[in-house]
Amino acid sequence: MTNHEPPSGYNLPPGCFEHDIDAYFGEGKPTCAECSFMREYCCDYGICTREFNTAFGQELYGHEIPIDVATWALNWTSDHMRDMQSVACDDFWNRRELEK
Repeated sequence: MTNHEPPSGYNLPPGCFEHDIDAYFGEGKPTCAECSFMREYCCDYGICTREFNTAFGQELYGHEIPIDVATWALNWTSDHMRDMQSVACDDFWNRRELEK
């Protein structure tokens, strides 16, 4: 019976391929996980280093007390975690176009 079934992708039912799954979930659109500015922390969540650097420059300019900086960074990071599987922002698209 298995000789009459069409081939399939890895660990998928007969006739189902990876590109079928990817097309359904929006293949072709880059995610935050693919961006070089994303830093992963845990469980596919991370922060955008561009956002972090911008916020750091705006909110901590001139602060030199390490504990203030560390406290700010911990609080900022926990409030700005992103799902790395989400569709990337416009900055990713612009940078990607420049690489072509």
